[in-house]
Amino acid sequence: MNVTQFIKPITQKVRVSKGGTLVGARQEVNFIEGNDVTITTADNAGSNRIDVTIAASSTTKTFRHSQTWTIGGFVNVAQGDIDYINPIFVSVTAGQAVKLVSVRHRINSGTSATVKLQNNGADITGFTGISVTTTATTTDPADATLADGDMLQLVVTATSGSPQNMSFSLFFETVV
Repeated sequence: MNVTQFIKPITQKVRVSKGGTLVGARQEVNFIEGNDVTITTADNAGSNRIDVTIAASSTTKTFRHSQTWTIGGFVNVAQGDIDYINPIFVSVTAGQAVKLVSVRHRINSGTSATVKLQNNGADITGFTGISVTTTATTTDPADATLADGDMLQLVVTATSGSPQNMSFSLFFETVV
């Protein structure tokens, strides 16, 4: 008697689960690296497996945002509480860095207003003697590093030709 054995090929599949829930089963799993993600593999013959390590690299991101003071009507040097411009406060989350990088400003009419910025009552280097005119202008001195809770104050130090309706924007960069 002659016996012929027929061996039927077996197709094995790998089950892939995420968080314990089956995603699918296929003959092959393909890992794709994405932005800031590195995948390394090692053939671990002793444990009869392939070890896969997925690592996300730590990168920093920089965001720019602004805060604007608007002074409607005449722009004057403060006399006590009269014409006083209220301060703004800085919020910096742990692990972040915030810098004041530039300002942009203009008045709608009149000749000019001279202003300065203060941080917690002290002049900020490069942000003093700023002449605000009817031409929108950016002032971009060296960046000033800020801390959580810092109080920023816009102070009018002089005026000429009855300036009116001032817009003064601060531009910040936050690194996370």
